[in-house]
Amino acid sequence: MGKKILIITDSEFWKEDNGTNKRISQFIEKISSYGIKIEIAFIGKVYHKEKIEKIYQIIIHEIGTYKKNISLKLKDLINKFPKLREKIRNNLTHTTIKSLRDETIIKIFNKNIEINKYDVVIVEYIWLDYLLNSNYKGIKIIDTIDVQSDRFRTYQSNNQF
Repeated sequence: MGKKILIITDSEFWKEDNGTNKRISQFIEKISSYGIKIEIAFIGKVYHKEKIEKIYQIIIHEIGTYKKNISLKLKDLINKFPKLREKIRNNLTHTTIKSLRDETIIKIFNKNIEINKYDVVIVEYIWLDYLLNSNYKGIKIIDTIDVQSDRFRTYQSNNQF
């Protein structure tokens, strides 16, 4: 059996409407071209899931709750208005890694994903790292886009990196 990769993300990569989404979609296309099986643990709801799976030749596992789906849609809406996004961002207090944990998402993730069947797990954002438990035996890659962020500094200060 060939190699299997799991990508944990909440980015709607199939939309390719921003740098992150485009980067993920290009990565999936390139890795798939080598015959490597890719599965996505998508934190949220995927509309037209079967169509997206067929286009990218992947399997998508929806890992979400009603509350999470609403917050992701709100985030998408805010991101469409750059001035509003910056105003909100400038007025937010710093969130910590621990405050981003969602116990319901952990339960759904663990119920739907048999983590040790993957050779590699790619965590798209450092804040999603909490979904991987210490029993995972494969290669774990955390997207380094967060290295310059407050989230990374929070990880460092808690000796979690």
